[in-house]
Amino acid sequence: MTTGSSTLEKIRRIAERRQALWSKAPGLTAAEKAEIGRLTSELESLWEQHRVALAEGRWAAGRHAGSAASARKSTAA
Repeated sequence: MTTGSSTLEKIRRIAERRQALWSKAPGLTAAEKAEIGRLTSELESLWEQHRVALAEGRWAAGRHAGSAASARKSTAA
């Protein structure tokens, strides 16, 4: 699942950047606060992409398993 791995890598990098900004919390500039907001939105979007990719993978795997079971039944008859 290369797409999932690359999405998780992006999530990790963005989360690290956001955490680095939050570590400066008392002295954050308006630009840094805006960047945290942007990074948070990007993280939410990437997590949603990841959840959809996982769901689609499970759906495709279920269809594949179902068609394999049907093939076994038809050859057994």
